[in-house]
Amino acid sequence: MNAASVKIIAIKKPSTSLSHLFFNIKSAWKMFLLIFAVISSAMVVVYEKDRYRKLFAETQTLHHIKNKLDVERGQLLLEQSAWSAPARVQQFASGQLNMELPLVNAVHMIKTNGSL
Repeated sequence: MNAASVKIIAIKKPSTSLSHLFFNIKSAWKMFLLIFAVISSAMVVVYEKDRYRKLFAETQTLHHIKNKLDVERGQLLLEQSAWSAPARVQQFASGQLNMELPLVNAVHMIKTNGSL
C-alpha cells in the first residue's frame, strides 16, 4: 500500500457545542411560530366564515321584515287617502258634526290687491 491510496476517514461526533444546540432551539422556535401562525389563521377563517353566515341570515330576515313593512305602508297610505277624500270629509262633517254648506247668498267674496 502506498501513501496515496490510504484514505483517512474522520468520524464526526455529534456536536454538543452550545452554538449547535442554540441553532436547534432557534429552528424549533421558528417551526413552533410557523405552526402557531397557520393554526391561528385557520381559526380566524373559520370564525369569520361563521360570522358572515350569521350576518347574511340576519340580513335576509331584515329584508323580509322590510318587504312586509313596505306592504303595510302602502295599505296605510291607501287607507289614509280613502279617509281624507272630500266626499268622506263632507259625510263626516254633516253626519257627526252637524255642519252644513252655507247658502249661496251667505257667502261674501273679498277682493284683495294681491298682498296679504
